[in-house]
Amino acid sequence: MSAIEELVTELSRLPTIGRKSAWRLTYHLLKQPPEQSQRLARALESLAERVCRCERCFNLTESPLCAVCADP
Repeated sequence: MSAIEELVTELSRLPTIGRKSAWRLTYHLLKQPPEQSQRLARALESLAERVCRCERCFNLTESPLCAVCADP
């Protein structure tokens, strides 16, 4: 599978993004400077590495407890 097809497939797995929208997003990214795509890739990696569920309420957070649960 080509890099373009792979990106279209992954983008089309997002909610409300069909295959046609995924193609549009892919072409948009290809028209941008490479740095923009690299920033997006880093942001996605950071999201996957740093964000987790709060141990108490299961809200999204970057620490073991979210700000609400950590507040005494």
